[in-house]
Amino acid sequence: MARTLPSYAITEKNKLAQAGAFLNIVQIDITGESPIRLAQNTEDVSWGGETYSAWPIQIGEVQENLTGRTGTTTLKLSNVTRALEPYLQDHAGCVGAVVTITVVHSDHLAEATPVLSDVFTILDAQSDENWVAFTIGGSEPFSRRFPRDRYISTVCRHVFKGPLCLYAGVDTTCDHSIVDCRSKNNQVQYGGSPGIAEGVYG
Repeated sequence: MARTLPSYAITEKNKLAQAGAFLNIVQIDITGESPIRLAQNTEDVSWGGETYSAWPIQIGEVQENLTGRTGTTTLKLSNVTRALEPYLQDHAGCVGAVVTITVVHSDHLAEATPVLSDVFTILDAQSDENWVAFTIGGSEPFSRRFPRDRYISTVCRHVFKGPLCLYAGVDTTCDHSIVDCRSKNNQVQYGGSPGIAEGVYG
């Protein structure tokens, strides 16, 4: 299925030489646990108000057929520290957990729109002293969230003082309302959608 890249990604892709790099970041959502966020990089990556810990990662080739359905592939995460073993033991190999693989660019981490993002389900898991190997699949265009963001009129969705909020004042808390945002003179960065009527759509 054809993908439309954001303009900054097209610009970086067409450069003859790049100072930055395209990076894979992975989020694993396991019921009852905090999200696991890892980056296929030598240092931590901060994107979308979250930090993805540097981690040895191998991602198999992902192919789509003519219907847009994604086949299975393998996601391998380093198991040298055994940090992931408790999740495997407590959650039956994490089968059924949701994996989001996102591509970002190191020079454009303030961009809210990623280069690419796909959602998978863990179908199987195996581990040894070196790797946890997840078989993932099941990503379909109609299972992707659209629109990508949830729009709420009365609540700002940005992380306070995060890369999309940009507040740099002395206040240490925020209630994520437009009133509080205005009191901080930061309403330009308000992440809610006050133009949307409240009620069913609010």
